[in-house]
Amino acid sequence: MTFKRGYHSIFMFLLISQFKRAKYLKKHNIMGSIGENCQFGPWLIPLYPELIRMGDNVLIHRSTKLIPHDGINTFLKRIYPNADFGHGEKLEPIEIGNNVSFSYNTVVVGGVKIGNNVLITAGTVVESDIPDNSVVQGVPGKVVGKLSMYSAVRQMKKDECPVIKNQHLTEQDINDAWKRFDEAREKKAKA
Repeated sequence: MTFKRGYHSIFMFLLISQFKRAKYLKKHNIMGSIGENCQFGPWLIPLYPELIRMGDNVLIHRSTKLIPHDGINTFLKRIYPNADFGHGEKLEPIEIGNNVSFSYNTVVVGGVKIGNNVLITAGTVVESDIPDNSVVQGVPGKVVGKLSMYSAVRQMKKDECPVIKNQHLTEQDINDAWKRFDEAREKKAKA
């Protein structure tokens, strides 16, 4: 870890707000670029942050990993000492469009461009370009639908979303959630 990256990572750790972390990165020109109204959840700054560009309204969950490099050449050189794989690390930029949300435990490797209006679901590994208006899921990440359709379904199910305060559910919210869960299981079993 370079001194500069380590120094800034200490301050990132002290900033509780994801909005404040994104503003800190932008103010100190740490990333390649950061748009407006972004949220940056990770406490540690990724390696080679200048290879990462983010558009406006990007939400990056705390457990998301942005990896614009790989050390596979070093590994291969140990196995095949006479082969020429080039330098030890392969460096490739990551470009993130506007209105992109990364859910829990997502990984983005270098050399990818993520379009505008994209939802990347929990546990997804993004290894290839993602088009605009997509919902991405899986390992490796694949487009499973359009964000506009996902949004329409969520609007239809808005009554299933309880109002919660401080992550505390009422007994009724819990019972309603289990009832919907059981009904969906029964319906699926009958199909």
